[in-house]
Amino acid sequence: MTPHRDQPDLPRLIVIVASDAEELARRAADHVVDACRLAEGPFTLALSGGVTPRRLSSLLATAESGERMAWERVHVFLADERAVPPDHPDSNFGLAGELLPSRVPLPEWHIHRMAGEAEDLEAAAANYEVESARACREIAAHGVPVIDLVLLGLGSDGHTASLFPGTAALAETARGVVPNHVPELNT
Repeated sequence: MTPHRDQPDLPRLIVIVASDAEELARRAADHVVDACRLAEGPFTLALSGGVTPRRLSSLLATAESGERMAWERVHVFLADERAVPPDHPDSNFGLAGELLPSRVPLPEWHIHRMAGEAEDLEAAAANYEVESARACREIAAHGVPVIDLVLLGLGSDGHTASLFPGTAALAETARGVVPNHVPELNT
């Protein structure tokens, strides 16, 4: 990983190799807790949707992790969201809301969501980008909010953060949040 020239002090890339998904989730939870402890001021965390964060979120909500996390400083963002209402089973916000705030002292307004149910997804994406910038304490030189820790999964087709192979969002260079139609899934 090469640091952006305007940010020479970016943290180094960390690669964790685990024997199974449970060990990986435990080690990732420990990493999140440690990163939060080391952060000064608010701690911003972006989670991906789908299957990947379920076990991690469950571990973060345990008493052991919860006692070590400064939840009152944590702001959670979603690296991706589906174009559904928050109470829909496919909503990543719904999953995050189900796993975290009901089990940890995370202020409800510290979970930031894109309105996937909006009729105008372009406007919803623009609003989420503005909200993200307001909630983050730092903005990078290129205008993108700096998030302390981003945890991403990887789909069987190689997608991450709703960046699916062959879709328009892969060519986006100016905006940090965009709606991304996935023809193969009709979503």
